[in-house]
This record gives sequence, structure tokens and C-alpha cells, in this order.
Amino acid sequence: ESNDITFGDYTVVKTYDLTMNCDYEKRELKRREERIAQLSQYLQNYQPTFTTKDMNLQKSLRQKFNYIQIKDGQVIATDCFKLAKFPFKEVFGELDTELTEFYINGENWRKCKFYNALRFEIENGYLIGYDKKGKMGICEILTNEQFIEKCGLFPDPEIIFKDLKSCIEIDSISFNAEKLLELCEAMGGYAFNYLFYGKTKAIIVESKDSEIQGLLMPTIY
Repeated sequence: ESNDITFGDYTVVKTYDLTMNCDYEKRELKRREERIAQLSQYLQNYQPTFTTKDMNLQKSLRQKFNYIQIKDGQVIATDCFKLAKFPFKEVFGELDTELTEFYINGENWRKCKFYNALRFEIENGYLIGYDKKGKMGICEILTNEQFIEKCGLFPDPEIIFKDLKSCIEIDSISFNAEKLLELCEAMGGYAFNYLFYGKTKAIIVESKDSEIQGLLMPTIY
């Protein structure tokens, strides 16, 4: 069991190294499919652990973190220990919607197998996924107001990002290596920048291959 602090450390999933002999467009399509699969896999396997004895609070937190947040052009998945932000187009391609913020239940996403979808539509409050054979299924989406009514406020990662004003040199820092590995695998690619802002502040992880960004909190003993 790690002693990670229980706010700020965020998440996603596993990436698979696929060798493809195809043109650039097919590689980009496969890359987007992998991103969707990553979100689905994480949300399928995630089992949150809390130190609080308040069962009602545990239930509330589990509800929130079982959802994927889509907000302001970003797709965010988190387990309250680590977080990854994907650009909207990485996951949904050219989905046309006027919604600037909505939420999708990760379990419903997995059941619909939307990690294999090639394109999406939104109609009457539902996300519709399509593959080469046609319609795959539908998944209910929640607006911001509906999500707040059902689960409360989604954790705002921007609070942490805004607190990170300038990088500094540090002589040492502690973090959970397994969580960092999971985050980097979820982000994909093979090269990353690690930005440090203090021994007790979040570590920013940036992929050199894409605009995907991760956040990992240090461990405190």
C-alpha cells in the first residue's frame, strides 16, 4: 500500500505498442482508437481506495471518478491519485457538438465498446458510436447541471495546475513509481518531460509526442 496523498494524483490506462505497416492517416486513426481504449480500460479496472470510514463519502467519490469529464476541449480521466488530459480530437475525432462540458459513465462506455468506435454523434442526450459495421450502441451523457445533481462537483484539476507557477531545482522528491509508469503508458509515446515545482507539489508529465498532459502528486511520508 502506498502512502500517496488523497488529492491531486491522477490517471488513465495502458497503451499497447502496435507496429503497423500503413500510411500516416491509418496510423493516426489507430492512435486515436488506442487513446479511447486507454480511457475505457482504466475505468473498467479502477477500484478506488479511501482511508475515510464515512461510507457515504466513499460512495460519492466513487461515483465521480467513474465518469469521464469532457470540458473545454479536454477529455479528463482521474482516480484522485493521478490524472491525464487528452485533447478532445484524440478521443472523439470530428464529433460536432455545441456542448462545452459533459460527462460519460465509464462503465457504460465499456459496455458499448466505444473504445473501438471510429466516429461519434450526440443526439437527444445520448452519445452514439459507430464502427465499420454501423451503429454500435448509445451511451447516456450528463450535462454539467445533471452531473452536479447526481454526483456533486467533479474535482477541478485546474486548481492544482494554477498553483504550479514556475519550475525549480530540487535535490530530491518522493513519488510512487508504479503510478508514474501507469501514467506514462497511458499517455503513450516514448519520451517525456518531467516538471518539478516543489517537494510537496504536483509533478507535471508532458509527452514529447503529443499534446497529452499528465499530473502526478508526490508521496509524503
